[in-house]
Amino acid sequence: MPARFSLMLRSGAALVLLMFTGLLLALTPLGFFGWSQVGGNGSHVELNGAREAVFVIRRTNSGPKRDPDTHGYAYLLSPPINLPAQWRSIQIRGVWWREPAARSNYPELALRVHARYPLFAHGNERYGRRDANFLHIGIRSWRPSVYFLEEGADGTSARSSSRKARFPDAPRAFMLVITRDNDGRVGWSYFESERGRTWREVFRNYHSRLFDGTDARRIFIKLGGWNTWEYPVTNRLHVRDLEIEVSTWRDDDLPGNFDLNELNALKDRPQRTLQAYSRKKRRQHLEEGSPKTDRMEQASHCDAPPYVLNASENRYYNGLQEALDAARPGAVIKLGCGVYHGHFHIRKQVTLESADGQRSAILDGGGTGIVLRVDGKRAVVRKLEVRNSGIDDRIYLFWLGSGILVTAPEVRLDSLLVRNNGNGISARGAIGLRITNSEIRHNRFDGISFEGVRKALVRNVRVQNNGGGILVTRLVTLPGNTWPRDLAKLSRIQNESRPSSRVIITHNRITGNGSYGIAVSWYSHHCTISHNTVDNTGLEVKPDFAPEKRFFEFYTRQTPWPGMSKADYLTQIRQVLAEDERDAATGILLSCEAHDNEVVKNIVVSNAGDGVTLFLVNNNRVKRNLIRTNRTGVLIVSGSRSNRVFGNRIQSNRDHGVAIGDYLLERAESRPTRNVIARNDIQNNVRGDALDVSTTVYSPRKIEDLVRKRFGSLADKMSKYPTLQRSYQDYFKPGKNDWDDGRLGNHYGDFDEAAEGFRDENGDGISEVPHAIPGGSAVDAHPLNRARGQEETASVPDLPASLAR
Repeated sequence: MPARFSLMLRSGAALVLLMFTGLLLALTPLGFFGWSQVGGNGSHVELNGAREAVFVIRRTNSGPKRDPDTHGYAYLLSPPINLPAQWRSIQIRGVWWREPAARSNYPELALRVHARYPLFAHGNERYGRRDANFLHIGIRSWRPSVYFLEEGADGTSARSSSRKARFPDAPRAFMLVITRDNDGRVGWSYFESERGRTWREVFRNYHSRLFDGTDARRIFIKLGGWNTWEYPVTNRLHVRDLEIEVSTWRDDDLPGNFDLNELNALKDRPQRTLQAYSRKKRRQHLEEGSPKTDRMEQASHCDAPPYVLNASENRYYNGLQEALDAARPGAVIKLGCGVYHGHFHIRKQVTLESADGQRSAILDGGGTGIVLRVDGKRAVVRKLEVRNSGIDDRIYLFWLGSGILVTAPEVRLDSLLVRNNGNGISARGAIGLRITNSEIRHNRFDGISFEGVRKALVRNVRVQNNGGGILVTRLVTLPGNTWPRDLAKLSRIQNESRPSSRVIITHNRITGNGSYGIAVSWYSHHCTISHNTVDNTGLEVKPDFAPEKRFFEFYTRQTPWPGMSKADYLTQIRQVLAEDERDAATGILLSCEAHDNEVVKNIVVSNAGDGVTLFLVNNNRVKRNLIRTNRTGVLIVSGSRSNRVFGNRIQSNRDHGVAIGDYLLERAESRPTRNVIARNDIQNNVRGDALDVSTTVYSPRKIEDLVRKRFGSLADKMSKYPTLQRSYQDYFKPGKNDWDDGRLGNHYGDFDEAAEGFRDENGDGISEVPHAIPGGSAVDAHPLNRARGQEETASVPDLPASLAR
């Protein structure tokens, strides 16, 4: 499977900061600890750490449709947020969605801002006493719209709706901005963003009733949902990455001509909308050797204007790129708290970091290009946030939209937050790169992409909710940055590409990514994947095969492979895509002639696809891992040979524990061979602990049928060309894999008792009766009992309590 193609939708979108000079006063970010939980009719709230809440909404009871007590509902109520007298803006943003399995029901997600304490647990004050001012935003699943309900001090309410939005069945970023002008008038705007696209304003109101007739200085946020009609399905509604900011103007920042009516003319992006709030002069743009410029902006979380300081020379600069260009090798460039817009290039050995060490300096690409390119040997980048690159989805050119691109040797990236880019971090041809102590999340394609990289290290990094987790592959350089129109020419370029080697990926948390957690592909070798936790692959972000489809569609328009009609070529492409989708969402994937790599002491659990997949690879070692609650624990397919799977604990997977070949004989061509599976503890897997179809013998007629199904008209030439026929018979030659190492086999939960055929007459924990492996003629000559199997896997890491199910 071409691992480079298996990319995912980015979960969430860039949460845009305020574009005015202000003082941060409260709750940035605000987790869910300390919030009050409210539920009814069996509904409740699950907290997944401090940043995500799941509202489990049970079916409703019978009763009047408008009676709040008959609804299933669950809410979180925030602690009180005290507002200063000169408050100017309240910004609430996050990501919310409903699990797709609940599509048959009619729930509603709701966000409420109360100027007084809400009186009813359900929060449906419209149908009770009217002495709680509130602003309500509800997203309804039974109608493709968002509706807004406001109630003021006089007890009357106003309702409106917008059909610009649909119910979020996939993670969607939202942002509510409430503003107050110099005359005390309150207005608000509601924005949404999907898949990292530009923020879109869904609705606005310049005369909010939230603070009508009250000088309230305290608000509450209520977040949750309910079922509106009576259906038996339970809904699960998610909210994560919630952030709340309250900002105020200093006296010298008050604009003289501020007016909410100015916003009427600004309809494209929240950045421009919020810029209208501040007329304070900013530092001027600086030329970066191109028409594009960079500028600095004080963010709402900063209490002073940003600055660029060359600490080695104690000299201040007006712009970051100017400082980088003027710096001498070895210089330390410090950035004050703020947002630095533009595209930046490090060409020397310099250190770039936040002055306060808190990631308070943000490099923002504005949705175009590469945010930070590092071509300086031994450069150091640390304690920054890098966000909002462009997104280039051309095959082999994903790196053109990266948060950070590294091409120089011995670069260090430390304590970074890299989010909302095309690729998070791309490294091309770099040697000795170190990525440590960082967080890489919500990037459209890969969190980290190594192409032709040697001697790299990734340690103590959280890689979360990216299209793919960490990819180690070859370096493909296309002339002129364009695809060759000739498929043979592309094949030559691929064969001449440089693989990655000696990459160490260790002690990382890799969670909720799309196509794979970790993938080592295309001849990459001598890499070590150890002590990582890889979970929830393909569950929080779903696979997106659009780039792969565009790639094949492009070449389908050209001349197909020799001897194959265009129709047959299309059939071949469809089958490849179907196979890729079947193999997607793997925890750890070794593919496409990757060799001599080691996967050791990892925790690989709860992935939508297989735990560990070996696809057309050889001489790799998979040992001492905990592999559980995946689809198949370890899957070995498509010509993989001489791999060793030793000492793993493989439990409770949804299909098989270890499978060689595949469940579908049609995909068992080029059978795996000479692989050794031994000393593993394999038990409690739903469809069986082991499967090996590599020994299946195909008749010449069956081989011809399989070739015809796979290659169409090419099969017709087999009868005319005996040499071609013999080559395919060799291709389908049965494999031979060993399920023991000559002395010890594996422990199987379905073959460890006398009633199951296990016989241990001498008490050494090894059965004298072999265990026949289902699927063919393979046997384990020395199967182990439970105690001996657990002894062989004693050094496997235990499952953390946070991941136990």
